[in-house]
Amino acid sequence: MESRSFIKQAKNLSRKLESATASAMGTAEEATKQREILQKELTQLFSGLQNPTLMAAADLRDVAIANGFTVEPKVQHQLTKGESCWY
Repeated sequence: MESRSFIKQAKNLSRKLESATASAMGTAEEATKQREILQKELTQLFSGLQNPTLMAAADLRDVAIANGFTVEPKVQHQLTKGESCWY
C-alpha cells in the first residue's frame, strides 16, 4: 500500500479504535461485534504495510495496544526495526 494512503487510513482507524473503547454503548454483544470488525480492519491494514518506518504505523500500533487490540508479533517486530531508523 502506498505510504500516503496508509497514513490516512491509519489515522482514521486510530480514531475508531479510541472511540470504540471510549463509548461502551449498546449491548455487550454489539460491542464485541464492533471490536471484532475493528480488529479485522487493523489486521488488514497492517498486512498492506510496505514501509515499517512510517511513524503513523507505530502510532497506530500504540493506539491499538493501548485500547486492547492485538497486533501480530511479526508486525511489531517490523515496526521495532523501522523505529531504529528514526535515530
